[in-house]
Amino acid sequence: MKKINLFSDIITTRGYTRSLFFDSLNGKIHFVDNKVYDVMARSNFKNVSINDIDESFLEYFLENNLIFNTEEELANCFPPISLDWDFPFALSNVVIAVTENTCSNLHRLTDSDFVAHFNFVFEENLSYRSLDSLFDFIDKHICDSIEMTFLINLDSERQLEIERRISKVKKIIVFNNYTELEFSDLIEDKSHKTNRQFVDLDSKNIQLSKNLDHFAESQNHHTYFNRKLFIGGNCEIKNSIECDSIFGYLNELISVEQLKSIINSSDFQKYWRITKSQTDVCKDCELRNLCVDNRIPIKRQTDEWYHEKECSYNPYICKWSDEEEYYSMIECNIHSNAETFSLDQKRILELNRILWQDVFENQ
Repeated sequence: MKKINLFSDIITTRGYTRSLFFDSLNGKIHFVDNKVYDVMARSNFKNVSINDIDESFLEYFLENNLIFNTEEELANCFPPISLDWDFPFALSNVVIAVTENTCSNLHRLTDSDFVAHFNFVFEENLSYRSLDSLFDFIDKHICDSIEMTFLINLDSERQLEIERRISKVKKIIVFNNYTELEFSDLIEDKSHKTNRQFVDLDSKNIQLSKNLDHFAESQNHHTYFNRKLFIGGNCEIKNSIECDSIFGYLNELISVEQLKSIINSSDFQKYWRITKSQTDVCKDCELRNLCVDNRIPIKRQTDEWYHEKECSYNPYICKWSDEEEYYSMIECNIHSNAETFSLDQKRILELNRILWQDVFENQ
């Protein structure tokens, strides 16, 4: 009898209604019936009998290079990909609101060699003095990459000045470009591209990051808040722009060591290790290990986590809020609040029979 095995680079996530098979090598996601997932999971996705898999799924798996045939005794020669995660920098990303105030204090970050990536968000037209401070900082700082986000239309003089200075920067990624900057060949302008690392789902209020590093990080960390730092236009230091807690001000820092002390505090890292698998609704979502979600998790007295704002994807019916026949959590009789979490399995089944009639008829 023929046996099949899942390729090691295919990583799975079981959701409440369906499962996700993530092709980490090609950055593709595939949705699979939970019954098929359960059959394969029972044998740890190795030496699965082809007779146990529905023919349509078997054909789909083969067409998309998700499975392969092998001798039964060789199945253990293909170890799974490790999902251990570590990062060589204390901070993966520092977002700085570019204002006159922040630019005049960037010199306080000159020795911050523990930052992998900077994102400068332009919120106002700067004086030439502030532009000098900004690019002096960029010229001196060593990091993996620098990103610029323009939330304003720069006047023509500032555009010319940035064009002149930007050519000296080794690598800059530009998002949300509302300007007419002429970028050099060293600049990767992603303003108008669709093949980005992040699948942009702004209308859905979430993003999906289809890469193995993100998937691994999600196992033990909140991928939006983990190792992030935000400096606002008034120099306020926060974990992210969404957070209310302010841990100090850039213009009041005496040394970079003081900033390190802030970053290493348990209060600053409050959300770093809150995973989707610990959070109501998210724990039932097949997309949870690829999701970039900026909603702040809230802790109940029972040590469980939830969100006040409902996500625009409902994993119990596999529908986005902008799709036809979408039902909210309340309409599904699902409740997640400060007191409790509850769901109505009968109601969910009833709605899925209506929404996915063809699927149920073929079972």
